[in-house]
Amino acid sequence: YFKKRIELGGPNDPWSKEAMGQLRALSVNSPETQHWLRWYETDALEREVNVLAKELKEEEEKAFLEDFAKAEKYVQQGKTYEENEMYEQALAEYDKALAINSGSPRILECRRLALAKLKAAEVKKLTDSALEKIKSGDMSSSKEDFRQILAIIPGE
Repeated sequence: YFKKRIELGGPNDPWSKEAMGQLRALSVNSPETQHWLRWYETDALEREVNVLAKELKEEEEKAFLEDFAKAEKYVQQGKTYEENEMYEQALAEYDKALAINSGSPRILECRRLALAKLKAAEVKKLTDSALEKIKSGDMSSSKEDFRQILAIIPGE
């Protein structure tokens, strides 16, 4: 009777708990009942672990999706900055996105492209400046601009 009451009520039912106490008292002289109690408690714990594991997985998935959405906002803002040729601000937004989702190849590629555009813009600006200085006859200042260009170009 006590076993049936425990099985029907579940581990949190107050009458099942009462029946469990009665069964424990009776199990002192019954190895079979002691074995059944251990099995039941183990089974109940396994079910509870499975429920908690499922809840944990759902929470982790929810957190992942929230982080993904937050990182995506930074990426979109970075792209907007790129469209307006504000490459330093775009890099800052991509860095924020990478702080959340560091392993994203897509974000890394966006950052790499923005950095390349920033370097190209700096080279163009220095080149234009150097050419203007050459036209005005200021060769020494133009040399400095060309040195700065070589410092920007990788491997130079």
